[in-house]
Amino acid sequence: MYPLPFNSKIVISLGAMTLALATQQAQALSCTVSADSWNSGYTANVTVVNDSSYSINSWDVTLGFNQPPSVSAGWNANVSTVGTTVMASNVGYNGNLSPGQSTSFGFQGAHNGNFELPSCAGGMTSSSSSSSSSSSSSSSSSSSSSSSSSSSSSSSSSSSSSSNSSSSSSSSSSSSTSSSSGSGGANTVTIELENLSGQNGFSPFSVQNDSSASGGQYIVWPNNGDQLLSGASDGQSGTLAVSFELSQTANVSFDIRASLANGNDDSFYYKLDSGVWSTQNNTSTSGFETLSPTTFNGVSAGVHTLYIQRREDGAKLDSLSLTASVGNIISSHANSSSSSSSSGSSSSSSSSSSSGGNELVIAINAGGGATSLDGVNFVADVHSLGGSTGSTTDSIAGATSSTLYQTERYGSYSYAVPVTNATYSLKLHFAEIYHTEAGARSFNLAVEGQQEMASVDLYSLSGHDGAYTYEVNDFPVDDGEVTISLESLTDNGTLSGFELSSSDGGEYVEPTPIPTPEPGEGGRYRVIHTTDMGADPDDEQSLVRQLVMANEYDLEGIITTTGCWKKSTSNTAYVDRILNAYSQAYPNLSKHAEGFPTPAYLDSINVMGQRGYGMGDVGSGKDSAGSNLIIAAVDKDDPRPVWATCWGGCNTIAQAVWKVQNTRSQAQLDAFISKLRVYDILGQDNAGTWLAKNFPNLIYIRARSVYSWQPSDSYLDNHIQSHGALGAVYPNRRYATEGDTPAFLHMANPGLNDPSVVSMGGWGGRFPSKQAGVRGMSCMSGEDAVYDTYYMYTENGESIKRWSTAIHNDFQARMDWAIESNYSAANHHPVPVVNNDANEAVMYLNASAGSTVSLDASGSSDPDGDSLNYSWSHYGEADSYSGSVSISNSSSASANVQIPSNAGGKDIHILLTLRDNGSPNLYAYRRVVINVQ
Repeated sequence: MYPLPFNSKIVISLGAMTLALATQQAQALSCTVSADSWNSGYTANVTVVNDSSYSINSWDVTLGFNQPPSVSAGWNANVSTVGTTVMASNVGYNGNLSPGQSTSFGFQGAHNGNFELPSCAGGMTSSSSSSSSSSSSSSSSSSSSSSSSSSSSSSSSSSSSSSNSSSSSSSSSSSSTSSSSGSGGANTVTIELENLSGQNGFSPFSVQNDSSASGGQYIVWPNNGDQLLSGASDGQSGTLAVSFELSQTANVSFDIRASLANGNDDSFYYKLDSGVWSTQNNTSTSGFETLSPTTFNGVSAGVHTLYIQRREDGAKLDSLSLTASVGNIISSHANSSSSSSSSGSSSSSSSSSSSGGNELVIAINAGGGATSLDGVNFVADVHSLGGSTGSTTDSIAGATSSTLYQTERYGSYSYAVPVTNATYSLKLHFAEIYHTEAGARSFNLAVEGQQEMASVDLYSLSGHDGAYTYEVNDFPVDDGEVTISLESLTDNGTLSGFELSSSDGGEYVEPTPIPTPEPGEGGRYRVIHTTDMGADPDDEQSLVRQLVMANEYDLEGIITTTGCWKKSTSNTAYVDRILNAYSQAYPNLSKHAEGFPTPAYLDSINVMGQRGYGMGDVGSGKDSAGSNLIIAAVDKDDPRPVWATCWGGCNTIAQAVWKVQNTRSQAQLDAFISKLRVYDILGQDNAGTWLAKNFPNLIYIRARSVYSWQPSDSYLDNHIQSHGALGAVYPNRRYATEGDTPAFLHMANPGLNDPSVVSMGGWGGRFPSKQAGVRGMSCMSGEDAVYDTYYMYTENGESIKRWSTAIHNDFQARMDWAIESNYSAANHHPVPVVNNDANEAVMYLNASAGSTVSLDASGSSDPDGDSLNYSWSHYGEADSYSGSVSISNSSSASANVQIPSNAGGKDIHILLTLRDNGSPNLYAYRRVVINVQ
């Protein structure tokens, strides 16, 4: 705790400056600060003395604190705060100060203790010979607003004094607003106040016509003669918000063109940023004249907001001008004749655009639930890619409601909001709800890939628990998505929420949900297919088989993309044609088994992926409907992994992973990779190799032995192509048949194999270990070698062929289903039950070396009443025990497995194959993995 000594006197001598052409005379001020208390609440009084030999008609004083002073009220001066600085001006109070004369002002507030002695500096002064409408420059010769050194030289870029010793600084003249409302140059902006009528807080102001007003119109709280808003407050109706941006620290002169017929009865309030409200009062004009209420000293580089609030009715307000003492000032509200409008500016306006013509598209509460602010309804957090969420219960200063600002999404992350192509504007909401000192947080923010905010330090802008807004206006969108990206520099970037609006009819595009297939999930695996359909007929063949097997999967995406045999693509026409055939077969298929997805659902997941080839179509701005679908599927609140297959190239999967890698934390990326699996047929672009190289923990299969199991052409003629609409879209082979089918056969039988344990073996092959440098097809022209050394799972032989009879019969029966509306006219799969366990999953048992394990499948059944054939076998290629295993009664419903005495610490895989005697014979499986103790 650092108490403020009473009557601490700080004397600062300053050079004076005026706009008059006469020789400037040096003026000097001294300041004395006292306080009645400094514990959690305070009342500070400041005495200002004219130490010069000349009269002074304008003065400013700056007090620098070690933390924001949270000023709640001020008197006898225009008092405002920016960060840790309190600034006071006598404009509108106390008139001239003769040599030796003193005056006083005060302010009060609350704080959390540990204040240090504030440094008090006399600021700008001007003699009584200066113009009454002049605005003074900074006291330093550079961009300083007050002394920051104990030496006599000024220090550039400083915004507050940090010395309590005497210091002098020569003034140099700088730009100032004139008594007219001219548009000014790059250091002046002028705003016609009627242009702010679209802001939600505008009413009860109204726009009136008057040819003597600068734009032919002015605004007024209609004059009934008896209306008074006795005290200003944040969020009050009848409040205008004027945002502007400074290129460097500067003093900002505020001029307003107004008609105040009765000085005692026409007035208004104003403040800068989160400062205290000041009053413009007791001034009468003859028609419209320009007044100069104040100059804000030491305003930091960046975005700020000037607020104007009604006080008494009848005050006619025409336009206002803001002039920076050094550097450039820009504003999105500025007239076309003023300095050029900025793409970014701070604001506290409503969802309407600053020009009054924008329509709200969507407002999102970052990190929180649905809420509202100033009449704008914010939806719960959506469309975020990465980041974490935080919250506070503290009240937020400068906001009409705290709720929006009490939550945040923080980190390095992005938002991607789906919209139609149009012109958009953003209003971004921030609050520093965590840090309590300047410099603790810094981040950059980009919109549509363009940096709009740099090195943002929210505490310096609005203090702890203070609301801050920033606008980015009129940017085009031509890729169907508004992107907002935060890049953490110090600690984490943060955002409380944002409002997206459009001036030319832009609309929010409700994203296609990732529906849950009908019926429930059961024991099925989640699958997304990417296909270069059209390069070779085998993709079409494989899709027909996949659709008649669709009840065995949770099919979550069919994505058309490219590969080295088809390096560009533009539509989903091939898939559309096959899905149309499925829609004709769907009623019959649904009569033979539960779980077939509806045609409408399949249409919803039939999307385009990458249109270009390989890694050349992966990176910033390359997102596709397919890559977004993959991200959404993996992010879904479902613990099951997602199998993404590559029937062509893998670059749509790579784009999804690239986006997650570049928008989320390492931990979040690791979690994403842990839920993703890739089954790559033969290797048909370099994106698959990029995935394997850069994400070695990704379960990545590149299958190369995919051709030895296929049926004959005559079999296909008789049992597949002759069967209805789906048979009609099953094309003749050009090269090999169904080369892509193993990608989903790998997940076809949950009771046969766990596909994530790739060494188990099943209909899609067996992949015992990772191998280095598994090369892709010849059409890749050696592109894989660029990524050496990389590792992938692959086969050691033709491991699918052993299952070929069962695979063919399954397809034949399902094509029968597609044309038979009578359940009894087709065969259906038997249902295995082992040891009274009917789960569709690999069974795990523990046993001791040398013991006997009894396995009983007598509870198995066949839905058609067919007789069953039982076969128990040792699947020795899959287990870790290298010897033989004896099974007694291996052709009966019940069998006994003799565990070898030397099998301790190993696992033994026993497989039940159940076959019915229907036509065709259908098979079902149950694997039992015995862990030997």
